[in-house]
Amino acid sequence: MAYQKSPFQEPLIISNLYTFYYHEHSKTFSFPGESHDFWEMLYVDKGKVEVFAYDNYFTMSQGEFLLLKPDTFHTSRTLDQLAPNAVNISFECLSQAMNVFENRVISLNDRERNLLTEVVREGFSAFQPLIDTKPESSNGVLRRADAPFGAEQMIKTGLERLLIQLVRRLTVAQTSKLSFPSREHKEDELIVQIKSFMRKHIGLPFSLEALCSHVNLGKSQIKDIFLRQTGLGLQQYYLELKILEIKHLIREEKHNFTEIAEMLGYSSVHYFSRRFKLETGMTPSEYAKSVKARI
Repeated sequence: MAYQKSPFQEPLIISNLYTFYYHEHSKTFSFPGESHDFWEMLYVDKGKVEVFAYDNYFTMSQGEFLLLKPDTFHTSRTLDQLAPNAVNISFECLSQAMNVFENRVISLNDRERNLLTEVVREGFSAFQPLIDTKPESSNGVLRRADAPFGAEQMIKTGLERLLIQLVRRLTVAQTSKLSFPSREHKEDELIVQIKSFMRKHIGLPFSLEALCSHVNLGKSQIKDIFLRQTGLGLQQYYLELKILEIKHLIREEKHNFTEIAEMLGYSSVHYFSRRFKLETGMTPSEYAKSVKARI
């Protein structure tokens, strides 16, 4: 019996990557503007950003997403003296479906944020340096020699999944809904609860017992779900969250290092400085100087 092959239908394909940035902006960041012949994605991970594009001004807050179509002139700057974090990924995609993203800011839901988080995590493992990756020439992104197997393909497929999910949400009306939440949806909600709990208690030592009591789950179960959904252990994620908060406070320039150390629960400014350098490779002072150098 002869079998006939059936090629996959792929209505949305990302063919090339141009840039991959995770920006830690200063509170006075201002980008004068540019245009280019490929798509650019902007996602605000923390703080607020004002973007001029499509002849409009957009005020974007945490969790919001904007896609700039090819040849769209755009500028951006921080708002309210906040020091934002933002994801910028630019790529080539010739799909007509991409037109749905023109001239609109989108709030990502939990599922979509999880997809983008995985893309960013793969980008951290695939490219260098981890922050503000920018090629010095037209040779493209700077690849890490120790990148995990298939990391760039994971970025490509992850971005495609995110965009397909968004196109579906924006263009297809759901005609039916399940009468019960799926396990995936339940776990997504649990991850949101866990992350919210950690942010609210960022100045205290991490307590697995308190977290388990808050979400009403056992230690083993909560560890397994969090690792499966995020790829990180609870303690590791909490430490990364604390480092991100330290960076944010440094860039806001509202508190000195002693005050930041106290706010984040460190016993002394010296211990705070040692821990920060251990995790980032820079002292708090060196990080502050590096931020000013990127303005």
